[in-house]
Amino acid sequence: MSPEAVTPKGENPPRTVVVSGGTNGMGRAVALGRAARGDTVIVLGSNREKGERLLDEAARLEVTGAIEFEQVDLSGIDDTRAAVRRIAARHDVLDALTLFANRQAPRRTVTADGLEQVFAVYYLSRYLLSHELSPLLRRSRTPVIVNVAGVGTTKGRLHWDDLQLEDEYGMVTAQLQAARANDLLGARFAAQH
Repeated sequence: MSPEAVTPKGENPPRTVVVSGGTNGMGRAVALGRAARGDTVIVLGSNREKGERLLDEAARLEVTGAIEFEQVDLSGIDDTRAAVRRIAARHDVLDALTLFANRQAPRRTVTADGLEQVFAVYYLSRYLLSHELSPLLRRSRTPVIVNVAGVGTTKGRLHWDDLQLEDEYGMVTAQLQAARANDLLGARFAAQH
């Protein structure tokens, strides 16, 4: 029997949702809200203590859905791909992918992969998650990707000759560049799918 057959008219069946950057701010609110609706929510975050606080809050609120915390450093290519594999091992279908993860850095930080950290988290992790979780999303009747960003900003640019900002790093410059790359990701992804 399909979920629609047992779900009262006007109500949505439970969904499985991934929330990157789900231990803080808007991502946290979305995770708790979706779990309160009865959804299964997989929260990706780098900080174990924040993840445990989120799980404690969900228990305190007696949310009806389940929250799974997946500790992952989204600035790392291998870590992000490993998280995708763990999600795929536990879930056959994803209904939604929400991308909130971002990390500001006053000083230029280089990841283990040799990438500028803001670019790696704000752009590359979203690229990897959206593309590599696509097979699971395609199995949903109504898949959706929500890529939370400051679209429409006219400031900043992509430094094509210095994507890793080795020559002129600044916190705002890094954020604006990653935001522009993220805008292109969304446009290209929509065009392909």
